[in-house]
Amino acid sequence: MDQDALKIAIKEIADKHWEMNQQPILLSEVAPILMKKAEGGDYRTLLDGKSLKMFIKDTGDKHGYRLVVHPTQDAKVALAPLSSIFEFAVAVTEKLPKKFETIRRSENKVAALLEILSVLPEDELAKISIPVSALVKLLK
Repeated sequence: MDQDALKIAIKEIADKHWEMNQQPILLSEVAPILMKKAEGGDYRTLLDGKSLKMFIKDTGDKHGYRLVVHPTQDAKVALAPLSSIFEFAVAVTEKLPKKFETIRRSENKVAALLEILSVLPEDELAKISIPVSALVKLLK
């Protein structure tokens, strides 16, 4: 297997999984499939020293596949066809990542609020209105 064959294999995996499930395949499921397709070889030698995630991110646009990353769960990464329409949804009840817990304890509560708001979708952000007086109270 050469690098071009690897790119074709990645596209085939993305297309086949999307066709069957109408959702992307998790990156953790892609590596074992690539190992089988490499027929005993190691596909990782073809990645130019990059991780599979970075390789897909760098080559996807030109070869018909893309990386889909969950907005709050960094480990949740998937492979999808370039033409597919899919983004991981963030549930309002979803627990915030640990970085938010650290910010909450910090003295700058306004920055913590902005950090929390940054993970909300655009349509929900448009509905939020915060009076300046409330921000001033957070600074005190």
